[in-house]
Amino acid sequence: MLQRSSSDPLGIAEVIRVKSLARILILAVVVNSNGVALQEPESSTSAAVRSPRQGKVQKVKAEVIRRGVGEKSRVRVKLRDGLELKGFITRIDADSFEVMSDPEPTDSPPAKDRLITLRYADVVKIKGPQPRIASIGTDVGLTIAVVAVLVGLGLLALWEYDRKHRY
Repeated sequence: MLQRSSSDPLGIAEVIRVKSLARILILAVVVNSNGVALQEPESSTSAAVRSPRQGKVQKVKAEVIRRGVGEKSRVRVKLRDGLELKGFITRIDADSFEVMSDPEPTDSPPAKDRLITLRYADVVKIKGPQPRIASIGTDVGLTIAVVAVLVGLGLLALWEYDRKHRY
């Protein structure tokens, strides 16, 4: 319960404070409702459909910007059509970027033919180059597998030969 002071027997100061608080709250509600009214109406289905793709595009764009431009900015880019490019970023624009793709061992087109412009929306995933140790590990594992297959085939041929030429 409010206690009245001797100098303000009717509680006029309290009434003024309450009215001021009410005016501030009304002003806040009016400003907030105008802000909501000025926003562009958007259907919930289109927002749900567009926002994941736009988010993915923004992620790809941020990753490209983070990696920068030049031969040291090597990337592996996976596109929506399943194609994977390896190379380095040569240019970054607002809605696309350029990659100088690595030449294929079997076919080496000129450098100008290896320059590819990619839209951010066409990129599924962008990663850095494969680490050197992973590349070495893959090569060693592949070599061991090939040697094991060749040794197995040699032993099988030797076993067949021995079986046919027993006395």
